[in-house]
Amino acid sequence: MYKYVMILALLVGLVVSGEAMAMEAKYLCSEYSNNELRADSIYKGQRHAITGRITSIGKGIFGAPYIVLDNCVQYVADDAAIFISLNQGDMITIVGEIHGKTLGNVMVYENSESSTSSDTPPCFIGTLLK
Repeated sequence: MYKYVMILALLVGLVVSGEAMAMEAKYLCSEYSNNELRADSIYKGQRHAITGRITSIGKGIFGAPYIVLDNCVQYVADDAAIFISLNQGDMITIVGEIHGKTLGNVMVYENSESSTSSDTPPCFIGTLLK
């Protein structure tokens, strides 16, 4: 029974993983597409574990490394080293603070002044690789 409850909860984005809520990138994207103001009121400033398929890996205008999950969640990290072994198409789970939607992507940052979790790694490969 527990297994089915966990699967159902994951599908609706309500599984708690340590301090971070777990959800799929596609779910977060649909929430922001439906109503950006409501999504901001629910998710902005919150730490979440987000799982999705990598669709892009690169550097921003100021050199900050990032990955994009499912063409809509952009995860910005402090150190490019955590992305070195990743490839487009990999399934990954990231943990970071949601900062709302900017230029079409939901922005998630690895570190924030308000983030205090040291137990959860900022970025890790999920169990559903390729």
